[in-house]
Amino acid sequence: MNRRTTGRVPGASGRRSRVTIVNVYEDDNRGSAALTLAALQVARRLVADPEIVVVPVRASGPNAYRHLRGERDVTVAEPLVVAPTGRFGTLAAFAASVLMLVGIPTRLGGARPATWRAIRDADIVLSRGGVIFAQRASGLGDHARLWLAVLPCVVARRFRRRRCFVGAQIGPVITRAGASILRLAMGGATYVWVRGPRSHDAARALVGHRGRVVQGPDSVFLLDPPPAPAKREGLVLVVGGDQGLTGAAVPALAAWLEAEHAPCTVLHQLTGDHTDRRWIERLREHTAITMHAVLDEDYDVRAYIDVLARAELVVSTRMHSVLLGLLGGTPAVAVLIDDTYRKLDVLEGLGVADLAADPLEVSTVIAHARTLTPVEIERHVDRWRREADRLVVEMGLAVGPI
Repeated sequence: MNRRTTGRVPGASGRRSRVTIVNVYEDDNRGSAALTLAALQVARRLVADPEIVVVPVRASGPNAYRHLRGERDVTVAEPLVVAPTGRFGTLAAFAASVLMLVGIPTRLGGARPATWRAIRDADIVLSRGGVIFAQRASGLGDHARLWLAVLPCVVARRFRRRRCFVGAQIGPVITRAGASILRLAMGGATYVWVRGPRSHDAARALVGHRGRVVQGPDSVFLLDPPPAPAKREGLVLVVGGDQGLTGAAVPALAAWLEAEHAPCTVLHQLTGDHTDRRWIERLREHTAITMHAVLDEDYDVRAYIDVLARAELVVSTRMHSVLLGLLGGTPAVAVLIDDTYRKLDVLEGLGVADLAADPLEVSTVIAHARTLTPVEIERHVDRWRREADRLVVEMGLAVGPI
C-alpha cells in the first residue's frame, strides 16, 4: 500500500466515513503536533476521503491547532469533558462522565454532549500516538484523572465503535482499580499498537487475547523525513522539565558545553513553557559558553524538524525532539531527567537504548552518538518507517470494510 493512498472506500450508504481522533493535545507542543499529523495520515490511509473529527484532551484558546488550519477535512471538536476549576473539578468531571455513559445527558461537570455524539457516530475511533496511559499515584483523584484520560476510548467501546490505538504508551499501573480502568478502555479493541516492550507486556496483561496487541515504532516515523541538508553544523540543545532544574542535569550539560567549547542553539519543544527560560538561566550560571536561545520563534512542526535536521547533534530532555532529530538524520541523545520508564521503553523499542543518557553519563553517550554515520541513521529510520507503514496496513485489515 502506498503511503499516500488508502485502499478503502466509502460505505455503501454513500456518506463520507468518519474517523474520530481522540486524545489530541494542542500544537504548543511540537512533538504532540507531529503525532497529530501522523494520526491524520493513519486516518486517511484507513478510509478514502474521510470526514475527520479531532477531540482535544482539554479546552483550548482560539489560536490552538494552527497546524490543522490547512486540513479541509478536519473539524476540531470540544473535549468530551471540561473539568471545572476548583478543588473538586476532576471529581465533578468524573461524575458527569459516568452519568453520560449510563445514558443521562448532562452538562454538569463540563460534559459536552455534541462531542459524545462525534464518537458515537464515528466509523473508526483512533487514539492518537504518544498518549501515555499510566497511573502516577493511588489516590481517589489520581484514579479520576486516569479515568478521564481513557474516557474517549471507554465511550467508543460503549457505542461499539472500532477502536484503534496508534503508538500508545501503556503503564506503569499500580493498583487493581487502575488496571480495571485501562482494561475497560482497551479490552476488545480492534488494534492496539504500542511503542515499546514494556508497553507491550503491560497491554498484553490488560487485554489478554481480546484485542490485537503489536509492538512498533513511535508513530512520528509515519512522517516523511526532511531533505538532507547540504551541511550539518552546530549543536542543538532542547531543554525543559521541572525535575531537571534541581538535579544533576544542568551541571552535567554545562560541563559538556564547556568541553565542546562551541556555541549552542537552545530550542523549545513547548511554546511558552516557563521552564525553558529557567533552564537557560541555570545553564548560564554554570558556563560562559555562548547559547543562542530560540524560545519565541513560532516554528510549525515542519520548520522545527528542519532546524533539527540541519544540526550536527541534538541533545534533549524532551523525547520527541530526540525522535524528530533522528527522523531528520541527526545524531540525538535523550537526557533522562524524568519519566525514565517511558523514554527507555520508546528507545528500547527502537533498538537504540544506547542513546539514552543519565545526566552523569551524558558526555559518554554523546561521544557514542557522534560515531553514528548518516548512513547508519538513515538505515535505522528507513527500518522504523517501513515497520510503521506495515502496522498501518495491518490495522486496515483488522478494521475491515467500512
